[in-house]
Amino acid sequence: MRLKKSLIDSFFNSADCPLSSMIEESSERANQNYGNYEVYSVSNSEGFIKQTDQFGGKEIASQNKSNYKIVGKSMFAYNPARINVGSIARNEENNPVIVSPMYVVFAPKQSVSPTYLECFFESSFFFKQMKSRLEGSVRQCLTFDSLSSISIKRYSTNNKQQNFMNLVCKLEKIEQIESQILERIKEGKNYLLNSLFI
Repeated sequence: MRLKKSLIDSFFNSADCPLSSMIEESSERANQNYGNYEVYSVSNSEGFIKQTDQFGGKEIASQNKSNYKIVGKSMFAYNPARINVGSIARNEENNPVIVSPMYVVFAPKQSVSPTYLECFFESSFFFKQMKSRLEGSVRQCLTFDSLSSISIKRYSTNNKQQNFMNLVCKLEKIEQIESQILERIKEGKNYLLNSLFI
């Protein structure tokens, strides 16, 4: 995890264009078709998560979800009042989902890699700029306009950037394998402890 973060921070240490050149806001609503979509939330630790999974099987969404925003595959959403603790994520589900109207939803512009943006949002460089743009005296929020004004390194398909993203993907796979191994070790430990006291 630290290796991935270090790699991202070393890559995103400068900028030459505004984020507005790479993203566009989406305000598409579910309207009367809201029953066709699952309701999701954005967690600062787990990213996109079914609302029922996040709240112990309960759905806290409004009964009428026609005003909820649609988040398509590879689109992003964030909570304007919680982005400062990392509540921004990409929808990696194959199907569109819906989120509360309070979320800001946006998509990468054509030819911009969502993985590239996802890495940027994990960087210290992004976090520092984001913190300086929070608005409000009591509950600080980040508007889409403020997000769009943040500076980012220009996206291209050159070898350096593609190699960077490939390496990040490999590190993510290693992290997933490590998590699975640790979970198996934990299960085995619990089994042994339970066996000792039978």
